Amino acid sequence: MQAMDRGARAGHMQRPMATPSPCTGECRVGAQGVCRGCGRTLDEIAAWSTATEAQRAAIVKAAMARRPIEGGARPSATPVPPR
Repeated sequence: MQAMDRGARAGHMQRPMATPSPCTGECRVGAQGVCRGCGRTLDEIAAWSTATEAQRAAIVKAAMARRPIEGGARPSATPVPPR
C-alpha cells in the first residue's frame, strides 16, 4: 500500500503552503510560552496546520517580532524539511 499522509487518509486535500513554517527545528519553549527557535506561541504552533494563508502570514510576522536578537540581527527563518 502506498504511503499517505494523515490528511490524505482522512479524505482531505492538502493545500499548497505559500507561507513556509518558521520552524527552525530548535524547539525550546521558554517560561513565557514562546518557542525560542521560531518565536511562535504554543497556540500559534497548534493552529498552523489549519491556518489560512493570511493567518499564517500574521503568525510569521508576530513570531519574527518575538524572536531574540542574536548578534544585532534577527536570525532568518529557515524552514525544516518534512521528515
